Amino acid sequence: MLRRIFVLALAPTLALAACGSDGGSSADPAEDRAAVKAAIASFEAELKDAGFAVDPDADDDEDDDLEFTSAECKGLDKAFSEDKLPGETADKESRPFTRGEFDGVGGVQESVQGSAGLVGEPTDLDPIFEVMHDERMEGCMKDALEEELSKEADGEAVTVTNLKVDVQDLDAVGDEASLLHVAASIELSGLEFPFVIDMGLARQERAAATVLVTTIGSKAAKTKVPHLLESMLDDLGSVA
Repeated sequence: MLRRIFVLALAPTLALAACGSDGGSSADPAEDRAAVKAAIASFEAELKDAGFAVDPDADDDEDDDLEFTSAECKGLDKAFSEDKLPGETADKESRPFTRGEFDGVGGVQESVQGSAGLVGEPTDLDPIFEVMHDERMEGCMKDALEEELSKEADGEAVTVTNLKVDVQDLDAVGDEASLLHVAASIELSGLEFPFVIDMGLARQERAAATVLVTTIGSKAAKTKVPHLLESMLDDLGSVA
């Protein structure tokens, strides 16, 4: 059940999208589909080389959306409920991968998933980064996560402590990149589970890449989001 709390609370951010124009484009849809497929294949191969394996429990999880219920957060929820990029010509998500095991005494479990997308024009991606840079994002995300984590506890007493949400710019990645960093601890059934979730979003011309890394345990993740974003953008560069 602990894993379900983490997955349902944060997995929807992987499909981060926003309203955008469906304007015309000279992109070749077939070429774009081939490019995102190849980029994800390369992404998964890199994870396997680093000791990750496909998560066997991933199919047991149901999709859910974060809810921004307060009036001051109105409009941000749409960014976490759309399943397509604005102006999208092709996209593909990787399978979820895991490495290690959280045992409460020093063990750490890392979960990683990525997505690659191409849009008709570079400006189609502007609304996504406007949402990421919205001054309300950090506070609204914190409130939404606290509500979601409590709801997914299925009636068990759960306490979220030290919850911190931070949006950072990744200046050296692509044309533009942002990192949504979430850190907290969950107290459940007398045990404490520290976790960190990093969701990176980057673009390079028409290409968009997203990487979600979840770490359960007190040690920092070895997986570096900027590196994975750069690798995916490089793979998409031939058509972007």
